[in-house]
Amino acid sequence: MIDRNMIALRAFKQRPHYWIALLLPIYFAIFQLYLRSQAGAFWQWNLLDPSYFYLFDGLNLLNGDTPGHVYHPGVTVHAFNAILIWLHELITSDHALPIALLEPERYLYFLSDAVIILNSLALVFVGLIGHRILGTWLPALICQLAPFTSSIILKHAFLPKPEALLVFSTIVIISLSLLTLRDGLSSSFRDRLGIGFGIILGFIFATKVTAAPMFLLPLFLLRKVRPILIFSGVTIVSFALFFLPAWGAAEQYLDWLIRVLSASGPYGSGSKGTVDVEKYFSGFVKILKRPSLKIPMVLALLAVGLTAWRSWNGWKIEVKDIWIVLGVSAVQLGQTIVVAKQPTAFYMIPSYMLASLSLLFSIRIFWHATPHLWRSMRAASTIGSLLFAGFIAAQTWGLSKLAGQLEMVKNNSMSFDNNAFKDCARIYNYAASSPVFAAYLADYVTGTRFSGELKRQFSENEFWIDDWWDWESVRLKNWDGEHDIMSVIDRYPCVLIRGTRRGRVSEYLKTHAKGIKFNTHCSKGAEIIRTYAVDCSGRPIK
Repeated sequence: MIDRNMIALRAFKQRPHYWIALLLPIYFAIFQLYLRSQAGAFWQWNLLDPSYFYLFDGLNLLNGDTPGHVYHPGVTVHAFNAILIWLHELITSDHALPIALLEPERYLYFLSDAVIILNSLALVFVGLIGHRILGTWLPALICQLAPFTSSIILKHAFLPKPEALLVFSTIVIISLSLLTLRDGLSSSFRDRLGIGFGIILGFIFATKVTAAPMFLLPLFLLRKVRPILIFSGVTIVSFALFFLPAWGAAEQYLDWLIRVLSASGPYGSGSKGTVDVEKYFSGFVKILKRPSLKIPMVLALLAVGLTAWRSWNGWKIEVKDIWIVLGVSAVQLGQTIVVAKQPTAFYMIPSYMLASLSLLFSIRIFWHATPHLWRSMRAASTIGSLLFAGFIAAQTWGLSKLAGQLEMVKNNSMSFDNNAFKDCARIYNYAASSPVFAAYLADYVTGTRFSGELKRQFSENEFWIDDWWDWESVRLKNWDGEHDIMSVIDRYPCVLIRGTRRGRVSEYLKTHAKGIKFNTHCSKGAEIIRTYAVDCSGRPIK
């Protein structure tokens, strides 16, 4: 009996326990849903751009029209949303277009659910690949930590926009990178990896141009002429195929790229010239100072130095490990160079996620260099498990803090009721927490294809101060076109103006609404709320 029990116990310990691969994906999905619930409606000022844009361009594709918002270029998101909405219509027999315009929040939550599921499944896959290639669960779980390396990733991963699909594609890149570590890698399998890398890199290029430096990683991992040529060719073909739904807007996309590259400021603003050197250097340093980049890059530098020293002294080195560390570091440095001109934190999401891969293999390099006394599996497992548990605890605390911040923004946005000003001229500017402004801006940015349908849904007293393009003048508009702000003010007994702090809006009001003294003491959080002839509750001031 004892022998049978011992055999059963040994057999249990030798089982792969594949359920372990589900733990972090479930944790990820739960926290994504929790963060979304705390963030509130998508029409709020901090969420409408660009979630509403991608919903409307998904509808444009369903209508057979070219998407209008192709500056990321984000074509994969347009297509992803269009396919999902089409499937939803097929299953429910709903007419997607009118319902999505009437109930955009319902469809945005549906699209958000889809990306959460997609990314959770991708995490399961990378966990299984990691266990198969690396042999134990702990390093596989570290690979699954990719979306947890920065709260910025989790803050954007539940939104139906390019960042959510970059989370997915980066997880796929990590999976393919792990497959390059297979023992006895045949030339045919290396070629297939080149095809896989090419497909996903083409997808990435059609998703977000700032992620283009991801192209560098396969060059370090494939390292042979034939698979690199295959990879490069497939990337070009893949990008062309994924960009195909927006082919009619290719000239618009190229014009935008040229404008961004030829202006010294971010997003095509500023004087002519490639960069403002002082601001560029400041942005470069700002990005590299983030722990999600600074820590892995410092450890990578130490790992490379240690590897070089051991190689010079004739000691055995883990060649495959160092290639991954070098490749990830090249991507992180390359993406920092690309993004420094407009140093927006969430543009660096792929580099933040690859930090998990860099840290894992840097630590492996350090571990292989330690004395034999410290290299037992028990010691490695114990130390690694403690560090892993500490990271999860710290990240849980950080996510709870992030949820609190999102809830605070939501409460500020929801605490001021636009409907209390039903008799006033309600004027919004970027970015105002209002369903009508979210619909207007999305329609405007994506080609004004739905203005007629949307006009019928909202009141006639809704207006917008349009300062979307830096190189165009500021104008007051509604669904029908431009208006003079003084004539609008004279037409209504009171005025509400709402939106975030925008210098050009303030200048517009000073110039075009002379003699009108707006009260600003109703302001909430990041939004300035200006009122005229009415108090914060919508009551007339006598």
